[in-house]
Formats: sequence, structure tokens, C-alpha cells
Amino acid sequence: MNRMAVFALMLVALYATSVMSTQVQKSLVVRFLDQEEKPVPGVKLRVYDGPNVLRGKAATFRMETAIADENGVAQLKGFFDRLPEESSYWIEVFQQNDAKWRAPNRLIGRGASLAKSNLQNPLIELNAGTESVEITITLRQECPIDVEIVDAETGDRKHFAQLLFKDNRVRDWTLAALQDYVADPGGEDPGRIGLDFFTTIVPEMNESRFMATREGYFPVEFRLPEKPDPSRTVRHRVELVPAPPIELTIVDESDAPIVGAELHYIGPDVRGSVMRVEPSNQEGKILLKYPELGELAQYRIKHFKGEVDVSAKEWLQARVDTKDTKIIEAVVQLR
Repeated sequence: MNRMAVFALMLVALYATSVMSTQVQKSLVVRFLDQEEKPVPGVKLRVYDGPNVLRGKAATFRMETAIADENGVAQLKGFFDRLPEESSYWIEVFQQNDAKWRAPNRLIGRGASLAKSNLQNPLIELNAGTESVEITITLRQECPIDVEIVDAETGDRKHFAQLLFKDNRVRDWTLAALQDYVADPGGEDPGRIGLDFFTTIVPEMNESRFMATREGYFPVEFRLPEKPDPSRTVRHRVELVPAPPIELTIVDESDAPIVGAELHYIGPDVRGSVMRVEPSNQEGKILLKYPELGELAQYRIKHFKGEVDVSAKEWLQARVDTKDTKIIEAVVQLR
């Protein structure tokens, strides 16, 4: 190879190196502010392939972490250059030490954007530029709430009760906190739901409505006795009244009982579990406990002769007296 060819190759290599060195890397920048728009340092940021991890699949990229500096900024340089195309990423926020700040929620992104539902959140701002995706997250202080759920007749605390939340901005009942807060029978204080209540949907939590629920009991709606305050714990006691069981009789178009019909709970899905009961017996009957969500519960009855969707409201709306302990009977016809 002559000297001119070697010189030409050197120029090409030098040009390529120059282009690579000046190429803009697209970074993920997250800025943390408090409610007074002051920076919050020391917040730990974790970004990972949450969707695949939850499904038990291999992650498409390695988890990356960063800690916010004194200006409240955590940065992952060149993150979007390393992120595989069309990959979804989750952003989770953790506090250092015992700080009482919480991020609005888990952020879910795809590529260089965030889910639209998150963009509607007033506590999250997204600015997708050419050099970086900048996210500003306003942290809010925790408001501790202690809810004790007991049997109205015995005073015993009820295991596996759960707390739901609703507001005029939220159409459906949803879990009252970031996680599935359920009274744990294996805990030191079973039947009590102690949680640092936090939601980004409703800033004024004293305007919120709550519902304590448990299968076999009438749901109880309530408001907190006082406005939640980060400096103290708001305590509330809820008494659940035992509800009668329900006996369904499944019949065909000629009103003959159907054997082997299956009852499936189809919503609302607030816990992630599915109620299971025995198929209809020789008399076409299915016995089930009073639904956890009362009249809100929706079911699907399946059989080779047909299927039908039914609402528990059809069976329960006539039973308004909570002192009536007689079994609730209803007939469902398959077509």
C-alpha cells in the first residue's frame, strides 16, 4: 500500500473519530423538586425493564441507577443510545435515609417518551429535546393513616380486608395507595392497615372517599375524620357488618336447573385475584359469599348451553337492611 493510500485511510479514521466524539448522546435527566419547587438532593433513581421482569422474561437492557445531586438532578448519560428500540422502561424513585418524600408513582416510558396517562399528571413534566429527555418530578410528603378494620359484632380485627379510594375526579374505585395494602394475618398487628397514604390523583385527600371491603361483609364507605397531615398519623376505625351468603339457581330457557354451570368474577379488578366457587350442583344452585365489592361486583356464568354476564346489583338491591341475615336467593336464566 502506497503512502497516499495510507494517508487517505488515516484521514477517514480521523474523520470517523471526530464524528463519533461530536455525536450527541441522548440522556435521561430527572429533576426532583419539593412542593415549594426547591431541589431535593439524595433521591435514588432506578430505571429498568419492568414489563419483562414482571412477566419472568429476560430484560432487554441492564438496570441503571443514579442519585440526585445537590441540585436535585439525577442523570443517566447516553441512556437512550443504550436503550433497545421499542423497549419500555420503568422509572422508580427511592429515598435515601428516612426522608419522608414520595414520587408521584412509577413512571412507564417507551423509547424517548412517557405514557400519556403520566403526562396528564400535574406533578410530572416531560420535555423531550434533541439531547435529552428531561423529566421534572414534584415530590410530596407522606401522610400516614392508620385504619383499623373490625367485625362489628365481635370486635375482632379482620384479616385480608382492603382499603379502596375514590374521588369525583376518579370514576372507579381503586386501591388507596401505591401498593395493595391488605390487612395481613401474618403481621404483628393483623387486621390493621397502616399505610403512608399517597396519591397523585387528588391533592386534597380530605375530599376523598374510602371504602373498607372484605368478602362476606357489607362494604363500608367513609371519609377520614380529619385532613391527613405529614406530621402526625390520622387514625380511623371501621366496623364491617357480616353479610348473608348468596344462593344462585341457574336454569335454562325452560326453567330447568343446569348442572355444572361455572361462576366467574370479572370485575372490577381491584386486588388482582379471582374469586372461585364450585359449579352448580344437581339442583342448579351455586353458593357464594357476599361479594367484596357488594353491588359493584360483576360475574359471568358459563355453560355449554350458553353464558350470561350478570351484576350483583340485580341480586342485592332489594336487600338494604343490614340486619336481615337470611340467605339471598336469586335465579339466573341462561340463553
